[in-house]
Amino acid sequence: MEQAAFTAFFAVVVYVVGQFIQHFLLEPIQEQRKVIGDVAFAIVFYANAGIIFTEEDIATKQKDKAEIRKLASQLRATLYTVPFYSVLAFLRIVPKRNALMKASGSLIGFSNSLGEPHSSKTTELVAQALGLDAKTGDH
Repeated sequence: MEQAAFTAFFAVVVYVVGQFIQHFLLEPIQEQRKVIGDVAFAIVFYANAGIIFTEEDIATKQKDKAEIRKLASQLRATLYTVPFYSVLAFLRIVPKRNALMKASGSLIGFSNSLGEPHSSKTTELVAQALGLDAKTGDH
C-alpha cells in the first residue's frame, strides 16, 4: 500500500512539474517561434509591395505598415514572456536579445519604407538578425 501511495504521489509531482515547464517555458518559446514565422511570412509577402499610385494604394499600404509594425512589437514582447531569456539565448534555444531588438527595429524601418525602393535592405537586416533567408524566409 505504501509503495502505491509513493508511486501515485511521484506521478502527480512529475505531472505538475511537466505542466509547469510546458506552460511557463515551452509555450512562450513556441509563441516566439510563431512570431518569427509570421515575420518570415511578412518578409516574403510584402517584398513585392510596389510604389504608391492611388488613394486605394495609400489605404492598403497603411494597413500593411500597421501589420508589419505589429509584428515588430510582438517580436519585442517575446523578450519579456520567455523566462530565463538570457540563459536560453546563451544555450542557443532562442535568438539573442540584441538580434531580436535589431530585427524588431529593422521591421519598423521596413514598415516606414514600405512601397519605397530601398525597403528590401531593411528586410535583409531582419532576415540576417533572425537567421532567415531574406528571399524565402527559410531558416
